[in-house]
Amino acid sequence: LAAKAPVVIEPWEPSKGAKVEVTNHSEGWKGSWYRAEVVGVRGARCQVRYEDLDEADSWVAASLVRPAPPEAPEGYLRALGLGSPTSLWYLDGWWDVEVVSSK
Repeated sequence: LAAKAPVVIEPWEPSKGAKVEVTNHSEGWKGSWYRAEVVGVRGARCQVRYEDLDEADSWVAASLVRPAPPEAPEGYLRALGLGSPTSLWYLDGWWDVEVVSSK
C-alpha cells in the first residue's frame, strides 16, 4: 500500500470581504453558527454583517469566526450514519448536531 501524503492545513485569518460563520457562547446559543461577511478587521477583532439575522454590524473576537464551509458534496446526507456529527439549519443559523435516527 502506498502511503498517503499528509494533509497540510494552512492557518486562516479573517479578512475584509470574507464570507464567514460566527458563533456565540451566550446561554441558549452555544453550538450555533451564523452566516456573515467580514466588513472590518482590527487586531484580534472582526466587524461582521450577518446575512440572516436582523442585527446591526457588530464587533466580535476573531476566535469566534470561521471560514464559510463549501457546499456539501453529492450524496452527503446518504453517507451519514448514526452518531455522525453534522449541522442543521434552524432559527437562522447552523447548529451542531448528531444523527440519532434515520428513516
